Amino acid sequence: MPLSLNRNDQLDSYGPGTDLIFSLLAIMIVIIAIVEFRDKKTRIVIELIHKNQMEIITSLSDKYSTKVTNEGQNNYLISLPGDNLKSFILINNDITLQRFNFGSQILFDVGKSKIKPQGKEMLKNLFEIIIPKLDEIKEIQIQGHTDTLIVSTGSNLELGAERAISIFHYMLELGIDPTENLISATTFGEFKPLQRGFSPKYNRTQLNLDNNTPEKRELNRRIEIVLIYRGDDKLKLE
Repeated sequence: MPLSLNRNDQLDSYGPGTDLIFSLLAIMIVIIAIVEFRDKKTRIVIELIHKNQMEIITSLSDKYSTKVTNEGQNNYLISLPGDNLKSFILINNDITLQRFNFGSQILFDVGKSKIKPQGKEMLKNLFEIIIPKLDEIKEIQIQGHTDTLIVSTGSNLELGAERAISIFHYMLELGIDPTENLISATTFGEFKPLQRGFSPKYNRTQLNLDNNTPEKRELNRRIEIVLIYRGDDKLKLE
């Protein structure tokens, strides 16, 4: 008559500690499954954010009947109509945010904080595209930047703030409610030229070098509108 072994006898036949080994293997399998699930979920979120970013860029270029120029490193350029080759919107896509760079000459007269009529039209074109996607955007930041030249009244820091606040109020006119969609208006003044990047050892000498030509100063006079996208807390994942 054949010998019958129960499960414990079978495990014991493999030697001591078999239960522990099988338990550890089961835990490892569960951990791997969880990591793979999270990675897949993260990829889906990133893909959805990228899809929304490119839809905004494409829709904005369609507004001006122009093509988008890929400037590399997730930078895109939309040239604006007219003879002024310096009129453009520079867009940078990051994993969870999107940055729109408007040269101040597009939106404001030199040293002024009142939005020009053509500037209002350009902002309207952008926000009409953004409004249907507000559920997917966690925060909108309006950042004012200037060059180092001294303004006739106040300071560069104040000028950047006044310009950002002007755009904030214009967004209210367009129907974007900060009680429902978080909006901030801030200023960097002269202290974050376009060339600065994320340098940890920036100083006054470098700041002056980054503003020592009319061309550099013109690039530094700008408004940046930053869209911070929601993560998987709000995006619908299938």
